[in-house]
Amino acid sequence: MEMMITNRTVDAREALDWQLVNRVYSKASFADNVRAIARELAAAPTRLQAMAKERFHMGWRQSIEECTEFEIRNVIESVGHPHFRKMLEGFVGKQRRSDMVQVRLP
Repeated sequence: MEMMITNRTVDAREALDWQLVNRVYSKASFADNVRAIARELAAAPTRLQAMAKERFHMGWRQSIEECTEFEIRNVIESVGHPHFRKMLEGFVGKQRRSDMVQVRLP
C-alpha cells in the first residue's frame, strides 16, 4: 500500500529483501541468466506449466470447491502427458525422488 500511495521505488536489494522478486542478477550476468532460465523453462513440460500457472491465477477468484474440481481435471489431464509417465516410472522404480527440481533457475 505504501508503494502505491507514495509511488516509492525500491532498489534491487530492497526488492529481494521484501520478497517482491525471487532473485537479483548483476547487470553483466543478467542476459545470460535470462537465457538460461528461458532454456530450462522451454525444455520442461510447457503444457503442464501452463496448467499450473492458470490454476494459480484462477484460484484467487474461485471457491475451494471450484478449485478442487479444476485441480482434479488437471490431474486427470496430466496423467496422459508423456512427462508425467516418465516421472511416475522413475518414482516407482526409485530412480527419482518425488521432490526433484525439474527446472533449475540460476
